[in-house]
Amino acid sequence: MSKDDNMETKPGRLSPMMKVIEDLRGSGYTTELFVTNGKLHDRERKEFDPTNMTVDSMFRFEGQSDPEYMGILYAVSDKGGTKGYISNAYGTYADGDTDEVIKRMNDIDKHNRSAY
Repeated sequence: MSKDDNMETKPGRLSPMMKVIEDLRGSGYTTELFVTNGKLHDRERKEFDPTNMTVDSMFRFEGQSDPEYMGILYAVSDKGGTKGYISNAYGTYADGDTDEVIKRMNDIDKHNRSAY
């Protein structure tokens, strides 16, 4: 095993979060969601009501040396069939608006997945 094999990512390899996003997309969670000014939307600026959405899965990423890996990824869906994902940092770097939107979604505490 070379020194480079111990690195969390190598050039050309996906980060742990990007690998999970790739897997989620393969499972139909294709809509990337964002929070701007307290509102949940996709890339086309279509707005979503977080109270009509459910957190299906939650993934925590904890890097030992890189704050980039201190994040949470949520797989979410709504009754209209939209399946997507939203990410946020946690701790000091967390976005408060995103946290508030996630709190308005249903069932968040049931789906905490193990850390990566």
